Amino acid sequence: MKSKAAVMVSPYKMETMEIEVPKLEKDCALIRIELSGICGTDKHSFKGENKQYGGTAGEFFSQYPFIGGHETVGIIEEIGPEGAKNLEFYGKTLKPGDRVVVIPDLYCNNCYYCRQMPFYPWCDHIQGHGNISLKEWPYLNGGWSQYLYTRPNTDLFLMPEDASPEVGSLIEIFVVAYALDKVKEFYNFAGEGLGFGDNLAVYGVGALGLAHVIKARLLGVDKIIAIDRSQFRLDLAKRFGADITLNVNNTTAEERLETIRSATEGHGVDVVVGATGDPSTFNESLDLLRKVGTYIEVGQFVDLGEVKINPHKILSRNLRVVGVSDHPTFGYDATCRMLERFKNLYPIQEMITKRFGLEHAQQALERALADDVMKITFDPWKD
Repeated sequence: MKSKAAVMVSPYKMETMEIEVPKLEKDCALIRIELSGICGTDKHSFKGENKQYGGTAGEFFSQYPFIGGHETVGIIEEIGPEGAKNLEFYGKTLKPGDRVVVIPDLYCNNCYYCRQMPFYPWCDHIQGHGNISLKEWPYLNGGWSQYLYTRPNTDLFLMPEDASPEVGSLIEIFVVAYALDKVKEFYNFAGEGLGFGDNLAVYGVGALGLAHVIKARLLGVDKIIAIDRSQFRLDLAKRFGADITLNVNNTTAEERLETIRSATEGHGVDVVVGATGDPSTFNESLDLLRKVGTYIEVGQFVDLGEVKINPHKILSRNLRVVGVSDHPTFGYDATCRMLERFKNLYPIQEMITKRFGLEHAQQALERALADDVMKITFDPWKD
């Protein structure tokens, strides 16, 4: 049997190929993909910007050609007896016909970080579905394919029977928004962290930033300010909970700072989430914070270079800077329940701007780079 797949063969070049499906091993599964999104990281790889986990033992560059797609949901087509018992993260038994989310990170389970700090993707030898060379077994390593073949060290999340594939394809970015839960842990009466009724700005409201807007509202944040260069995205952020939107194309940094201070009694926001993937926004983001504020960097997953910064700016106002490179594996169940509970208030399926079949992979990636989209998704069975 062969699987049609969208392959990133080199920067700015996609091809549709047919890949032989390997014989199923007893501790693996074959997933029939329903939907798989195009992430910001995928867009960087498409542009040739692919240095990831820079400065760590896990640093690597994407190895073209590869099948992209790590925001992936599908139906179990076939599963080995060991896989049925061991692949579901929460310990549930799996069977053909189950709808599952493919949790993207693959761990060695043997390094210091895997042994001492499990359930966070800090593995020294980390790999990820949708980011593995096409030459590496089992070849069908990404979601932009009709089928994905899981490795034995894959984690799957069994979705509730009434949960939609749209939620499944978007859940990963909402689990990344556990960054806000991390900052809530810092909360104390000295004014640090994120507390009920605090104010927050999200710089960059693509799909990842929008997930933080929604999560912040559900956590009890008061004023939410969304900043972006795309009016399309800002309008969607407004609909999903942002109180104030600022377009960087028609405001200056000084005007944005003044607007935010005016909205926060002259202080600045308690927390800024940086989700642009653009290093040049780092300094401005710090300026938007009040004293003892917290900056969360969640967008710079790909190394795009350095910016000049004055450390005194951090010291003098006692700021806290938090880096978030991924998401906690244990967050899938709670996130899915949250999205299902509030699906009428937040119809997140509307974040999907357009669906493409695999034959239109080149067009899909080019479309994903535009400012007037939120999320482009592959439907492998669409013409």
